Amino acid sequence: MIDVKELIALGVPQDRAREWEGPLISVMAAHKINSTPRAAAFLAQLVHESNGFRTLEENLNYSATALHRLWPARFPKILAEEFGRVEGEDGHPANKAMIAAIAYGGRMGNGGVETLDGWRFRGRGPIQLTGRDNYTALSKALNVDLVNHPDRLLEPVIGAMAAGWFWSEGNRTGKSLNAFADIGEIDRISKAINGGVNGLEPRRSLYEQALRVLA
Repeated sequence: MIDVKELIALGVPQDRAREWEGPLISVMAAHKINSTPRAAAFLAQLVHESNGFRTLEENLNYSATALHRLWPARFPKILAEEFGRVEGEDGHPANKAMIAAIAYGGRMGNGGVETLDGWRFRGRGPIQLTGRDNYTALSKALNVDLVNHPDRLLEPVIGAMAAGWFWSEGNRTGKSLNAFADIGEIDRISKAINGGVNGLEPRRSLYEQALRVLA
């Protein structure tokens, strides 16, 4: 089992480590994340996704340039400059709600831009659960109404349970990622969680660090 010292060794601040220790222990036991390779893989993903449990809500403070680069079809330059952050005397902050509404509208079970579902169901929790479909499925699995109360994912107990559910069945494979962890397939775990190769090197590094810490 993990403890506060091990979480701190993985870069989690002491106050967050104390807050998340108990919920993580319970969830890891429930989802059979019960070996060093499994625990290392699981914790590495969570620590990376949440910046050491510091960031439990998606950061949507995109600049206009970054918006256009990341989502050129959804944010042509005129929209990117309207809603993205623009520096300088005549600049303006990012309109985070509209960025999420446009970026995520009409997919992942979300309604169109006008519904603001993209903002309502933005990434939350240590695994950054995103989209109405995921919130609905998790609500059924946990018997907790996260569709009408999405901010409950910011609570350690619910957030940890969400991470366990995503690890076991809510990810892109639909199966437990323990099998990949057992054979050290960190890249496949990362892709199942993130959908691509974003942050692959830091995830690998955290995994190797976690193996040493938990040994």
